[in-house]
Amino acid sequence: PGSHPSLFYMKILLHVLQLELTVFSKTYTSANLSETSCFKHFSRTVAESFDYVTKKLLKSFKDQSPGPARLLLSLDFAGNLFDLAPEFLKVLEPPTTQRSNDVMTPTTPRSRADTGAAEMKQQKQNIVSSRSNNRVNLLKKFLAFKEKVCELCGGALDDYEQWLRRHNRGKAQKQQASYSPETVHVVTVKTMRVLLRKLPAFGKTLECLDKAGLKQIHDRKSKHAAAKSTLGSVILSFLDTLLSTLDDIAQKKIRMQNQCLAEVFRLNNLHHLSRKVLESKAVDEHIGRDLFSDKYIGLVDQARERYITQSWSKALAAVSMKEDWKKIEAHLTVNEEQGEQIWEADSWAKTAIKKKLKEFNHQFGKQYGRQKMWCIPDSVLRSQLKEQNSKLILEAYSAFLDRTRQVRFSRNRSKHIKFSIEVMTSMLADFFEHSP
Repeated sequence: PGSHPSLFYMKILLHVLQLELTVFSKTYTSANLSETSCFKHFSRTVAESFDYVTKKLLKSFKDQSPGPARLLLSLDFAGNLFDLAPEFLKVLEPPTTQRSNDVMTPTTPRSRADTGAAEMKQQKQNIVSSRSNNRVNLLKKFLAFKEKVCELCGGALDDYEQWLRRHNRGKAQKQQASYSPETVHVVTVKTMRVLLRKLPAFGKTLECLDKAGLKQIHDRKSKHAAAKSTLGSVILSFLDTLLSTLDDIAQKKIRMQNQCLAEVFRLNNLHHLSRKVLESKAVDEHIGRDLFSDKYIGLVDQARERYITQSWSKALAAVSMKEDWKKIEAHLTVNEEQGEQIWEADSWAKTAIKKKLKEFNHQFGKQYGRQKMWCIPDSVLRSQLKEQNSKLILEAYSAFLDRTRQVRFSRNRSKHIKFSIEVMTSMLADFFEHSP
């Protein structure tokens, strides 16, 4: 912050004004204002310099395309102007009444010497008056420029929000051609970098903009009033927009390929977002850890459940031991062979069991073929999902195999039971093998 060349020029201009004030004060005190033209030229030059610097600042802003760079630049401008404002106001304030009266009160000349002194006093009066008017005009320009920069900050906040929304369009999607469609989106990575690394440097500026009555700040604070600071409210507001954008991407683009893939996309991005925020200083200083966790950890858990449902609901239904199995049991008869109970299945039961195994083999094979190629960048999340998948599938599949082990439903059981528990355990460990 504060490194932009135009801000350097603004600081130089302030130093020049302070120097001129010092020179003028000493010259006035010594009652030597014979070089009157120098003050006129200086006032005109300062006014032109101020116009030049302000135009450079505004041009620098307009040259930035709407997005993170424009937002940060506008906040940088505003923050520096808020810091410089007291010094500018001090150096541009009108002269005191007493000093003006000393210069401007006419006296009646009583001699040639008095006439000369009166002319000199009138000359000083004109210089002081002209200089005072120039300073007032310059002060008005500075205050107008400061107000303009505040407006630009409000526009930049709205522009950044629109920049986040634009990533759900097809053209923006091309920017991440090197990414797998299910992984952490480039807009999530960029947004976390801006909100957690760069924006906190402008927390004080956002507070000043709020006190200045900027509508865009007020609206975001009203929506997230529970946040600990103005910065926290702004961060939560942008996270809401990011969530909406990610949901649109999942719904409009990825879900057309595969619904489960869309849930993995949501899970990857929500987990990355939550982890980054919870690891940042901003969560305790500006947002509130409980406030953030209550919403976003819940969203991660919901995404995880949707992923499990989309991945395994059909496979689990195929080996369900609930209502379908009760129907099958009604078509089984018990025989004893060599002291062991054997369940004989009629033709309907044999067909039903074979159908269930066929459906399970198909659904599991389909998910294995897909998900071994998918990417879960976060190692902790990857391990959790593998463990959750293994526990869910192996328990259900083992229970089904145990129940059918003593049922005669085929002369060639291995034809229908494609996966042993050992093979399935190994295959589940291969999920997400393309992850870094």
